[in-house]
Amino acid sequence: MIIKINDYNKHDMIRQTNEKKYSISRTRDYGVGVGMGFHLHNSTEIIIGEEGIAKYSLLGREYLVGKNDILVISPMEIHQFEIVKEPFIRYGFTVNPIYYRSLNLDNDLGQVFLTPTLEQYEKNYRKMSSDTVKNFVSLLEELKTEEIKGEFFSSHMERFLVSQLTILLFRSFKMSKSDTRVSNMNERMQEIQEYINLNFHEKLDLESLSRLFFLHPSTISKEFKKSFGTTLVKYINTVRICEATRLLENTKYSVSLISDMCGYEQVNTFLRQFKSIMETTPLQYRNSMLKFYENGSAKK
Repeated sequence: MIIKINDYNKHDMIRQTNEKKYSISRTRDYGVGVGMGFHLHNSTEIIIGEEGIAKYSLLGREYLVGKNDILVISPMEIHQFEIVKEPFIRYGFTVNPIYYRSLNLDNDLGQVFLTPTLEQYEKNYRKMSSDTVKNFVSLLEELKTEEIKGEFFSSHMERFLVSQLTILLFRSFKMSKSDTRVSNMNERMQEIQEYINLNFHEKLDLESLSRLFFLHPSTISKEFKKSFGTTLVKYINTVRICEATRLLENTKYSVSLISDMCGYEQVNTFLRQFKSIMETTPLQYRNSMLKFYENGSAKK
């Protein structure tokens, strides 16, 4: 099934990025300097350039995406993009971490779903061969067909195709298998991460997680940062703010209600954390996204 350009509602596409196990899109945008402001989502986003050039800003670095370039953006990583050369046409493939971990892939394949350093990107993610991009798009088209038709055993075929996509990218990015196995402690930290992802609306702190996972608070604090490169507190807040952005985009709930739904006992704490992570206020974010959706609908 051919993936048609802009064959979707922009608002629905972004909502699906946060709510579905995976989503597939093909987008064309016009206007040099036009793009999307800072945002984040709870899925890995994989962008495949088809035509034009866009600049993606994340991690304090700028990644140029053009024809046959593939950029991977990790879950809950704040980023923005703007068009450098129009029209900017790209395929988008987002995968929820809970879904791709359920595939029981080799741990090394998890590297595929993480943002590369700028050096790695320039060396191994840009100017892919036409055959590699063609194979990747072909698999996306098969996956889209399975999703829409929903025939017998479609879920099995979907898992098979996502696994194929992952292995193709692993090889194309010239990644390598590690010589060491994932430690027991790292597996425990992954369990804690998954628990936070599913229970962010509850009271979460070192003490409660310590009781739940039978680990000393200092051990969790040290090992979590070692495993994920961020503190436990920052991770919890990022997950909560990610959910807040989804609610701001898709509902008319008040800021105070959203604050409560995301696990904050005090609205002021929510406002402070939102501004720290998103560099804007909740209402400013909601208004900017409404304008983004309106512009997309007008150009479709």
